[in-house]
Amino acid sequence: MRKLTGDKLNVLIAEDDMQQQQVILSQLERLGNINVKGIASNSQELINLATEWKDELDALILDVELGGGRTGLDTYARFTFRGIKIPAILVTGSKPEGADTYDLGIIDVVEKPYTIDRLQAAINKLSTHVNYEKFVLNGGFMIPVIDNNNIKQLYPSEVCCIETKKEIKHSIVWTAEDDFITLVPLKVYENYLDRQDFYRVSRSILVHLNRIKNVMHNQILFFDRSDTLEIPDDRIQDFMTAWKRFNDDKS
Repeated sequence: MRKLTGDKLNVLIAEDDMQQQQVILSQLERLGNINVKGIASNSQELINLATEWKDELDALILDVELGGGRTGLDTYARFTFRGIKIPAILVTGSKPEGADTYDLGIIDVVEKPYTIDRLQAAINKLSTHVNYEKFVLNGGFMIPVIDNNNIKQLYPSEVCCIETKKEIKHSIVWTAEDDFITLVPLKVYENYLDRQDFYRVSRSILVHLNRIKNVMHNQILFFDRSDTLEIPDDRIQDFMTAWKRFNDDKS
């Protein structure tokens, strides 16, 4: 569990040259606001990893030259046929025509050789785009999380549930990546999130129905989390009724 910190972008690097991989990793480490989820060394690896992690990745850092019989740009263009939509920074030795990148989701094109400042500018542009897309996706709605030192704004799509813990006398906001202590009472969250598909499972738990992957017996399984949430025995029937109604309304 952590206090509030700045967000990091989860990125996949697509680069076939091992030396260039290390250069990019070193530069991204210096920037500090990037979490490298993995590295694809050829076109097939890029397709496989992007498909596997499509709901976890914020962006790609994509080299034009990739092995596997296709360029990085050609491979990226095929993402739409697999239902994958991930913005990208294109790294290249020769800048392609704007028409080749505009409709694909390329946010910036960085020409080799580049400086750390140029890469930082591209990352900043990418971060602005990702945050804007999340803001639009969530209808401009944000969930405040407050501790003694900071105020953080989370997108509803990031939050799995909010739980009150008597032993720490505060609420805990569960997300896919971490848990945050907040001074905001659960009752305040319940009223605030009344129209955002959150459901009061018990006196101490407010769950986001959109983040539920499955319900097995009395256990709630969330997307992108390995731990589960237990439904109190006396609330199982009420919850399952609400869960069924929620899914019926979506279909």
